Amino acid sequence: DILDELPVLAAEADKAGRDVNEIEVSMYYAPTDQAELERLRDGGVARVVFGLPPAPADELLPYLDSLAGVAQTVG
Repeated sequence: DILDELPVLAAEADKAGRDVNEIEVSMYYAPTDQAELERLRDGGVARVVFGLPPAPADELLPYLDSLAGVAQTVG
């Protein structure tokens, strides 16, 4: 779980004399569940990137619309 690693990141940043708040944490292939995205956001993840399946545009565009809807509700 990425949130389990954030204290490690903070400790390493401190050792290096850096402010962990200046480091933007991103997660790739993020889950699409709204509650999980809210947990990640609240835990300090600043940006998520969703993975997309290989699919024709007529299948992929509705999926992208659904992801946009979830992302907007999480904010």
